[in-house]
Amino acid sequence: MRIFAGLPRSVQVLVLIVLGIFGLVLVRNPGLLDSNLPTPTIQQTAPVTTAPATTGPTAPPNTGEVRYPAMPQGLTRAPVVRVVDGDTVRINLNGTEETIRLIGLNTPETVAPNRPVECFGREASARAHDLLDNQAVYFEADETQDTRDRYGRLLGYVWFEDGRLFNMQMIAEGYAYEYTYDRAYKYQSQFKAAQRDAEAENRGLWSPDTCNGQK
Repeated sequence: MRIFAGLPRSVQVLVLIVLGIFGLVLVRNPGLLDSNLPTPTIQQTAPVTTAPATTGPTAPPNTGEVRYPAMPQGLTRAPVVRVVDGDTVRINLNGTEETIRLIGLNTPETVAPNRPVECFGREASARAHDLLDNQAVYFEADETQDTRDRYGRLLGYVWFEDGRLFNMQMIAEGYAYEYTYDRAYKYQSQFKAAQRDAEAENRGLWSPDTCNGQK
């Protein structure tokens, strides 16, 4: 064959052997030259996520490290009228404007007469405004506590529609201290756990760069 002209005979023999083997392979496997064969694809498996268990009408959501208790059923919806400070808010409850002293937390003072503004007080008040201004909340009383305090303020908790508990959120974010006035309240264990976590993570008033946990 002319294509082998000039090549040593041993090379010509070797080329013929290779071509012969290749031809034999093609005869037995004709699909090797089929360009329309499907290209293998690698399937990717999406990660499986598990929704939190639902208790009552509202599943307790996860917000960062915070796991809120389940929001009770049948709470009264109440528009926020005014934020007084980080632990006191005025709401319109069934057509009556009420001042609510929030159970289980205490924020640094900003409005107490004859007392200086305490460390992180302005930040706590500002955070309360961020969360509550122009919002409607759901009011919950606590059977373990008195209905009102000595100043005539209603005692209770305020919930957001998405299941966040404002009282607990302020503690968890480091804007408030857990506070037990006289006897254990309904969510005391959760609030104490939220404070431990905030302190461990140096959030808000627990940070060495702010108050280091001191008022």
